[in-house]
Amino acid sequence: MLKKTLLSMTTIFCVVCSFGFTLPKQIQTDKNPTDQEDDLELINLRKTFENLRKKPMKPHKIKSLPFMEGWYTKITTTEHRIGTIVGIFTDKNNKQQGYVAILRHDKGKLSVTESYTDSFEVSRYDQDSDHFKVTLGDIATLTNKYLTIKLKDGTLFRADYDKGSPWKTSSLGLGPESVGVFLPFKSHWYVHRFDSRATFDLVTSDGREISGRGFAHQEKNWGKTFPSGWIWAQGSTSDGKYHVALAGGELDILRRKAYLIGIKTPWESITFHPLHSVVKSEIDACEGRVKFRSIGMAKSVEITVEAPRSSFSPLSVPGETGFEHGAKESFAATTKVKVFKGPKRNKLIREFTVEGSALEFGGTYQCP
Repeated sequence: MLKKTLLSMTTIFCVVCSFGFTLPKQIQTDKNPTDQEDDLELINLRKTFENLRKKPMKPHKIKSLPFMEGWYTKITTTEHRIGTIVGIFTDKNNKQQGYVAILRHDKGKLSVTESYTDSFEVSRYDQDSDHFKVTLGDIATLTNKYLTIKLKDGTLFRADYDKGSPWKTSSLGLGPESVGVFLPFKSHWYVHRFDSRATFDLVTSDGREISGRGFAHQEKNWGKTFPSGWIWAQGSTSDGKYHVALAGGELDILRRKAYLIGIKTPWESITFHPLHSVVKSEIDACEGRVKFRSIGMAKSVEITVEAPRSSFSPLSVPGETGFEHGAKESFAATTKVKVFKGPKRNKLIREFTVEGSALEFGGTYQCP
């Protein structure tokens, strides 16, 4: 069954790649109208490829409804783990909804402050520029450089971001999904940077002031809605040297499970993708634990992520009609990673532990 899945995905990969590397740069005027229309379609695909490769964090143009888009950032410092979510949703009747959340580990549990708006504005600026702005009423403004949040309960937040290391699966620069971004999945996942330099200032609703400087994991989702069931985890050491991120679950369109795993250390950046790796998973939301064993072309990895069940809190995610509680997340996870290489990928070459990792169970993967 797994071989058939890999074969079908490899076939799709080859088809997409053939388009990506053979698209014409100009239309030949000596062709008949039908050929010219075909060339126009290829050129549009080529432009889409270039836009996805260069500016994937920018808001996407809505082509069909419903449509959701969300930007997630988790800042790691020596003392704090602070997360933010900015989400936008347009339902099938073209009704808008915005969502903002601030996440932090507090007294053994994830503290979640959420707010919603019934409208938002998106500015994409020039197509060749990184600049964009997403405004959610009067409560939040997100750009490629900073995020500000001002909630009615008195919560204030600002973060500024600088350059860091992207997650690139190849020279295509398409992020963890690689050419999967072209396929009609319910949602897509892109990790912008593992370790953006970040500073933040937070004032909680009770007047507590928290600030810091550290490393930010920045990512984005877009599509119609989240899959029926999923797992997500992310962790970075406070010194910015070790990073791990993974996501996956029900690939509803193919009725299969699939996982994307990325690891960055001072010595390597490794991606495990369904096109070139095999993953065995053990998921137990009720115990707050996941374990993965992924075997790639040159290396393999074992990852265990575990958090106390009491540390999880409900979190809103995009559903069929808008944002609603559909996941549980913790910032108290311990992530243990072992990297192997060799002919049988069983020679241990690296291991590290990340405390204060994020672990999320969503949809049908949540503990009943």
